Amino acid sequence: MIIGLRLALLGKVVLPLIGVFALTIYFALAALEQATEQRLQEDIKLVARAIRLPVSTGLEQGTLDALEDSLNSVLEIGRVYGAYVFDQNGDQVAAVGSVEPGRRDERKAAEIAAVGEQIGEYRRIEGREVYSYFLPLFDTGGRINGLLQVTREQSDFTRKFDQLRQQAALTMFGGTLLVLAIVLLGHDRAIGRHVRALLGSMHRVETGDHAHRAYPQGPREIRTLACALNTMLDGIEHNERELAEQRQAQAALTERLRETEKMAALGRMASGVAHELGAPLSVIDGRARQLQKTADGAGKTRENLAQIRNQVQRMAGFIRQLLEFARASTQTPRAMKATDLVHSSVQAMRNEYESTSARLQVQPPPTGLQLRGDPIRLEQALTNLLRNALQASPDGSVILHSQPCDQGLALIVDDSGPGIDPELATRLFEPFVTSKAQGTGLGLSIAHSVALEHAGHLQTDISPQGGARFILWLPSASGSSDD
Repeated sequence: MIIGLRLALLGKVVLPLIGVFALTIYFALAALEQATEQRLQEDIKLVARAIRLPVSTGLEQGTLDALEDSLNSVLEIGRVYGAYVFDQNGDQVAAVGSVEPGRRDERKAAEIAAVGEQIGEYRRIEGREVYSYFLPLFDTGGRINGLLQVTREQSDFTRKFDQLRQQAALTMFGGTLLVLAIVLLGHDRAIGRHVRALLGSMHRVETGDHAHRAYPQGPREIRTLACALNTMLDGIEHNERELAEQRQAQAALTERLRETEKMAALGRMASGVAHELGAPLSVIDGRARQLQKTADGAGKTRENLAQIRNQVQRMAGFIRQLLEFARASTQTPRAMKATDLVHSSVQAMRNEYESTSARLQVQPPPTGLQLRGDPIRLEQALTNLLRNALQASPDGSVILHSQPCDQGLALIVDDSGPGIDPELATRLFEPFVTSKAQGTGLGLSIAHSVALEHAGHLQTDISPQGGARFILWLPSASGSSDD
C-alpha cells in the first residue's frame, strides 16, 4: 500500500514517540505508586510505634480507659480507620474505629503474639480491603503481653493513584493531540506546501507546459529535487530539440538524395538522347550548308535552308545543355577568387548581351574573397543565371552583385522582367520546367545542381527592379572542406 508522506511521518515517527512517552509515564506511575504505598505503610508503622508504649503500659496495668484513650488519639491523626489491642492469647481487649476485626484476626494475633514478629499485610475485613499492621506489645519485664493492630483501608492507597492515572491519561491524550497538531502544522509549513508546489510543477509539465520550471524553495532536500527536476526538463528539451534538428537534417538529406537520384536518372537519359541526336544533326547541318553554297541567288531554297540550319543550331544548343546537365564535376575542388568567377562568367555572356538591348551592370565581389570548387561548373551555373535573366528582360536591365555572408558569398542576379510565375515557383528548379516559349527548362536546374554539388544552395526572391532575383550562395574556401 502506498501511503503519503504525512501518514508515514505519523506512523513511523510520531506514534513511536508517543508510545515511548506512554511507556515512560506508565513505568513512572508504577514506581511512584510503589514508593507512595511504601510511604503510607511506613506512616501506619510510625503511628503504631508512637502509641506502642502507652498501650503496652495500659495493657500491663489493666487500665482500659487509658488504653482506649491512647487508641482514640490514633484516630485523631486522620490516617487510621481502626486500632485494636489483643492480649497474649489473641483475645481482643480494646478496639476503636469503623472496621472490626474478625475471628481470623484474633487467630492471627495469637500467632504473632507467640512469635513476637512485626507483620504488615492486606486483608479483607467486613467486605473492605484493608492494610493491617501487627506490632507485639511488651511489659516492663520485656515479655510479650499482647498485640497492637492498626488498619487502614486499601482504597486510601489506590484512590490517589486512580486520580494520578486519570490525570496522566488526560495529560497523555491532550499531549498527543497537541503533538499531532504541532507535527501536522509544522510538516505542512516546512515540507508539505513545498512538496505540493513541486507536484504542481510536475502536473503542469505533464499536461503539456514543457516550458515551465519549478521554483526552488523550502528545505535543502526539496530545493535539490526542484533543481534536479529543472535539469532533467532542460535535458529533455535539449534532446528533443536535437532530435528535431536531426529529423529535419535527415529529411533534407533524404530529399537531396531523392533529387540526386532523379537528376542522375535524367542525366543518363539526357546523355543518351544527346548522343543519339548529335550525329544526325551534324549531318543535317553539313548537308544544309552545302546546299546553301550550291543554291542560286536569294531564292526560296536558300531561305528554307537557312531556317533549317537555325533550327538545327537550336537543337544543337539544347543537346549541349543536355550534356551539361548530365555531366558531373570530375575535377578536384580547388580555391579560386570570387572576382575571377564573376569576370569569366560575364565575358562568356558578353556577346549574347551585346546582341540585345539589355544592359548588364556588374558589381564585383570583395577582392580577397576565395571560393572552393570546380571553376568550370561554377561558371556554368552563373552564366545560366545571367542567360535566364537576359531571356526574361531582353530590353531591360540585369544587375550582378554580391554580398559576403557567414562563411560564404551570395552572388545575386536581378532582372527587370515579369518575375516568377507563381504556378511554377515550387517546381522552378526541376528539369524541363520553364515559362519561356523558346526555353529548354534546364538552365536553372543545372545551376541548382551545381550549387548542391558545392554545398551551397540557390534560392529565389523578388527583385527591387520588379523582376526576379536569384541568389547563388557558395561557401568560402576557409569555411569548406575538400569533400
